[in-house]
This record gives sequence, C-alpha cells and structure tokens, in this order.
Amino acid sequence: MPRLLLALLLIPSAWFAFTWRHMPRAGEYHDDGIYYVTAQSLATTGDYRIVSLPDQPKQTKYPPLWPALLSLAWLAGGYPHNLPVIALLCWLSIPITLALFHAFLRREGFAPWPALALGALWALNPYIQLFGTTMLTELPFLALVLAAILMLRDATPGFAFAAGALAGLAFLTRTAGIALLPAALGWLLFRRERRQALFFAASMLPAILGWAAWCAANKNPAHDWLALYYTNYLGFHLQNFVWSETHLFLWKNLDGIVLGLGSYVLPNVALSMPEKMLAQTLAIAGIIGLIRLLRRNPRGLTGLYAAFALLAILMLAVWHFPPNERFLLPVAPLWLAGLWTEMAHLAANVRSALHHRDRSQRIVAAGFGAFVAALLLFCGWKMAETAYVLLPSSYAQEAQRLRATQPMMDWMRAQLPPTARLMSEKDPMLFLRTGLRGGKRFPPTAYWYREDFTGLAQAFLDTPRFSREHGYTHLYVDDWDYSRDLTPEAHRSIVDGFRRHPQLELVHESGRSRLYRVLQ
Repeated sequence: MPRLLLALLLIPSAWFAFTWRHMPRAGEYHDDGIYYVTAQSLATTGDYRIVSLPDQPKQTKYPPLWPALLSLAWLAGGYPHNLPVIALLCWLSIPITLALFHAFLRREGFAPWPALALGALWALNPYIQLFGTTMLTELPFLALVLAAILMLRDATPGFAFAAGALAGLAFLTRTAGIALLPAALGWLLFRRERRQALFFAASMLPAILGWAAWCAANKNPAHDWLALYYTNYLGFHLQNFVWSETHLFLWKNLDGIVLGLGSYVLPNVALSMPEKMLAQTLAIAGIIGLIRLLRRNPRGLTGLYAAFALLAILMLAVWHFPPNERFLLPVAPLWLAGLWTEMAHLAANVRSALHHRDRSQRIVAAGFGAFVAALLLFCGWKMAETAYVLLPSSYAQEAQRLRATQPMMDWMRAQLPPTARLMSEKDPMLFLRTGLRGGKRFPPTAYWYREDFTGLAQAFLDTPRFSREHGYTHLYVDDWDYSRDLTPEAHRSIVDGFRRHPQLELVHESGRSRLYRVLQ
C-alpha cells in the first residue's frame, strides 16, 4: 500500500512535466543553459566545451556528469526536438528522490504514515515540481547524496566503498558534493569504523582528483571577468567577494538560508513581512526538530546527513551568491523531517495541556493549537496556489515569449554573419535558437548585497563598453531581461538606458525585442 500511495503522489508532477515537455523555461537560470550546450558538445563532438561562447573554452566550472546524462537526449535529435526527452530525464529525479527520502525516513524510525505524509510534502511541493522540470543539477545531486547516505546504513567495507563511489558521482554532478567526504569520514570515525572510512575515501577521491586534474590541464589562460565567470568557480568568487563587506555577505546569506528553508512550506512568492517572519519561524522550528532527531540517535544516518547539511550550509554562508530554495534543495529533506518532528512534539504538548486540570490552561492550549493549525493550513493553501496557479501561469508566459521572439530569432539567423558575437541575458539559448555565439554580462553580486540597485543598473548599462573590450559586436535585449533581483525602477532604467545609449545603434526591432550594434 505505501508504494502504491507513493506512486500516486507522482501523478501531479508527471502531468505537469508532460504538459510542459517542450520546456519553455529552458535557460531561465543560465546555469541550465550552460549544461544544455555542454551536453550538445559532448553529444556532437565528444569534447567538453562551452560551445555557445565565441572562443568555445573547455568547461572547467561545472563537472561533467549531468551534461553527460543530458547528452543522451541528442539521440532523439537536436534542439528543440530533444526537449521532451530532456524533460523526462529531469522529471525522473522526482520519483528517485521520493523513494530515497521515504527509505531514509523509514530507516531512521519514522512510522509509515508520517513517512508517507512527508513523502507527499515532497512530491507535491511546488519547488520540486519546478526543479523537476528544469535542467538544474540540484535534484539529481540530491538523489546521489541520499543514495550514498543510505548505502552506509550497514557500514561494511563493501558498502562503504559503494557509498564512496556514489559520493564521487555526486561530486561530479555538483562540486558542493565535496562536503560528503569530511562528513562521511567524521561520521564513520565517530562510530569507530576506521576501515570503512578508508574504503569510502579510497572510492570517492578518484572523482575529486580526476576533476581537479581535468581543470588544471584545461584551465582557461584568460583571467578577465567574463572568463572567470564561465570557467572558474573559485577565481570568480575571489574576484567577486569583497572582504571588507564580509558582514554584509554573511548577514544576507544567513537570512537567505533561513528564508529558503522555510519557503519549502511557505513558498517565497512576493512574501509580505508577516509571511516572511512566519517562513523563517518555521525554518527555525525545523532546525530545533532536527536537533531532537539527532539526540535520539546521534550515530544514525540522520547524524551523517546533518554533518553534510552543516558543511553545505557553511559553504553557502560564505559564498558570493545569495542562497535560495534552489541551493538549499539538497538539505531540504532533512529539514522537513526536522519540521515534522518539531510539529509532532508541539502537538503532543498541546494534547497534554488539553487534559490539564486547570480550565484556563485548556483554553490557552486549544487556542494555541487552533492558531498553529490555521497557520499550517495557510501554508498548505499557499503551496497549492503556487503549484497549480502561479507555476503554470509562469510557464505559459515563457511559452508566449518564445513565440513572440521567434521572428527576431529568424531575422538574426538570416541576416547576421556567423562571425557576429552577441551579448545577451540568455546566451546559451540564443546560440541554440540562432546558431550565433555570445556571452553574458554578470556584474558583481556585491551590488545586491549592498542593496545598491542603482549601482547594479549602472553596471548593466556598462555592457556596451564591456562588450567592446571583449570583442562583442551586438547586444540583444528583450523588455523583460534584467528584471530578476532588481527593483522595477532599476529594471526600467536599464531597458530605457539601452534605447538611448550613445554607444549602441539599433539594428532591428521586433515586438518587444531589439538588436543593437555595439559602436567601436
């Protein structure tokens, strides 16, 4: 029965993925567009390059496992004909993570119905529905992390070796998987399983060393801002991170981490201040519940998962990019288990108070219990609204934008020479749609941490100079570009600023899309 119910929970996400199998939001996050074009490179040439960039450098920023899997879709044809196959590959991470999450919960002592309820919270979550229909690595990475953790349930040397291999594959999906190495070694040594720790390390290290060797052998000799952004994670971080403003980075990142966790039950869609406070309160409640879980069995798999989660969150806390629900997805199952534990503890206290001798105590308990229940129902309503109203509408909007911009794509493909270099917001998808190579202007995130949106807008308006210095000949702009993480005023100043920029010449306009020539 639990397996049947788990399978039924997959129907909404499966239908959503099928409905939007042509993936109108492909390339929305930019990272997913890079995965897509490197997958094309692997499929068509066998080489791991960013073929959408003019100089087509070797890819040394993102490890190759996920693009290698996506490259299988090219057996079904090129873009856009292979998108339904890619949509299937992306969606498969949902049933896999659901099964592994359920297995983890049962292994850690959760009763059948609580484990099923948490499975429902996972399978029906709007963020899982979203990330299960994008070419991002978080869900497949989580699947490998959970598989590696579960493989250590019976920590024989053989199982430890297999877990290390899975952890190595997780690292080759996202370099954040390196946190599994110290987490697993510390956990195994805490359990006095030194031999197993040795086998785990021996199995995981080849993946880490192999990727390090590839990066060293194929390092991009350029050290400019564009080259660092596309090919060098650490180099870009060191150039982007402002040491004198460490307190701003830490404060914003910690705030984003707490909000990102709480958003898995109260989606972060234009949250009001009271809703943000509720989401962060729920996040803290989940952390407290996780501590309760750890106290019950510190040597269990929860301890291993918690060690990995702690290291992953510490990395996010000092990184140069604000963490959100996407980056917290690999630790979300553990946090949800903690939230359930804390809510169960709270419910037990309320039930106990309802039988108190003092009538006033019973009234307070009933009122508090009703208040908490109302808040949780509100969260459920917001999740349903996000999953079944807001997400479909956003996909429909992107589909409409693709149709609206197709005349411009056709014009550029026919009229621009192959040597044209385009600066744009979504350069990988522009390459796939036109065959023209280009890049993206990515200003320092320090502007966002300072909440200096005027400065950020000015950095984007510096794109013509930036383009000229890097040999780019054209700038492509849609009216909705540059709107993410900016105030409406800053976004409008960018779009309008390009229209009257003295270093830009309008070449062609179609609907809400414009192509400019960068004046030399």
